[in-house]
Amino acid sequence: MRGWILIGLLCAAPALAQDIDRELDRIDTVSGPAVLRRVGPDVVLEIAGQRFVAEGMTYAAFDEPLGEVRLVRFSAGGTACPALYAWLDPRPGSVRLTDLFGTCADLPVVGWTADAAVVTLPSLVAGEGKVDFVWDGKGLDVAEVPQGLAEAGLPPGGPASAWVGRWSQDLLDAAEWQGPLQAMLGASALEDLRRMVSGPGYPFEVQGDWVVSQTCQAHNCGDTTAIVALRRADGALLVALWENGQGTRVFGDSSGAVPAGVTELRTKP
Repeated sequence: MRGWILIGLLCAAPALAQDIDRELDRIDTVSGPAVLRRVGPDVVLEIAGQRFVAEGMTYAAFDEPLGEVRLVRFSAGGTACPALYAWLDPRPGSVRLTDLFGTCADLPVVGWTADAAVVTLPSLVAGEGKVDFVWDGKGLDVAEVPQGLAEAGLPPGGPASAWVGRWSQDLLDAAEWQGPLQAMLGASALEDLRRMVSGPGYPFEVQGDWVVSQTCQAHNCGDTTAIVALRRADGALLVALWENGQGTRVFGDSSGAVPAGVTELRTKP
């Protein structure tokens, strides 16, 4: 994550045996073994007589290789931020570990251009799309380059059944839905919806006359619920937002039969 310099280089020195909790992972490199250890409250990467300390991390593992360099995955534990990453460059004379980067998502896609390594990650914020993290292989900094929103290929008014198995966030990330969402909800409610689809829930599924997805805000499910529904007959969009202490707001045509979840939300204080 750009600007988070959580990984530092220490002078080469042997770690005290009593400080080492356990070895997490190891690989062979052109500069010898690279070893990840849990040392007290931190993760330490040891290679070629150097130690890199990831402060506050509880877990790490070697991930995707890209030529001689290797992606390393770090986690502080819990579900708030499942993963951050750094590139390990083990080449003799330039052994380094880049700054941490990522969106907290744990589904990296690794690729490269003519002069850079690229890791693509989804944003965990609905409506932000994917983000490229670009490293030129020279320094420690990894540049964050938002991709912007892409089309989902499922435009408004299309068959609602095509959304079955997808998630509310997929619809909020679709470029072709930005206009209709903005027009229906307005800026403030749309921001609330994006916040409330950040946590666990259910993908779109058929519920009577509707295709429905229900989610809640990450780490605040007891106080928030968001329902996004598409009417099977004509693909019309219906959104219901409930927040503790604020009641329920419904957007779209709710004059006829609505999903059972929306009816339940209307009865909540």
